[in-house]
Amino acid sequence: MLSVLIVDDDDRFRVRQIDWVEREGHTCRAVDSLAAARVELERFSPDLILLDLELGDGAGLDLLEPDRAWDAEVVVVTGHATVETAVAALRRGVTDYLTKPVDRTRLKATLAGVQRTRALKREIGTLRTELRSLGRFGPLVGSSDAMQQVYDLVSRVAPTDAPVLVTGESGTGKE
Repeated sequence: MLSVLIVDDDDRFRVRQIDWVEREGHTCRAVDSLAAARVELERFSPDLILLDLELGDGAGLDLLEPDRAWDAEVVVVTGHATVETAVAALRRGVTDYLTKPVDRTRLKATLAGVQRTRALKREIGTLRTELRSLGRFGPLVGSSDAMQQVYDLVSRVAPTDAPVLVTGESGTGKE
């Protein structure tokens, strides 16, 4: 079961989506603006956000800030689809891009895919925790406090595109 946040300013569409998502067995919350979505994301950590591109108080893609604190999958749902907005959305990391009226079969497949992805991410996290408790982190081996600090740093930096300079004594395995 997924927790879903619907961000759409079309009242009728939002109500229909809530009904459909809940009938599929997922929990659902909904808001009608970018500002309300930001407030809701401070209180609620959804697995999935169904996001309209054009909201009354701004562009839906503005919610996808690079330094966002939440970790939900995002599916854009729009009645104003263009190649440019699709490319912009995909560059910001959205999971899927759907057009209104929404094809229920495709949305159902997207929900199932997100559910699988979230389950796999949880499993990977669990396995990484187990490996760390055994003193392993990928190809690195060591359970000392110093190595745990290295593992923590690698975990924080690895998912980013930031360049990293590794320094240390010659022969200590910095490669």
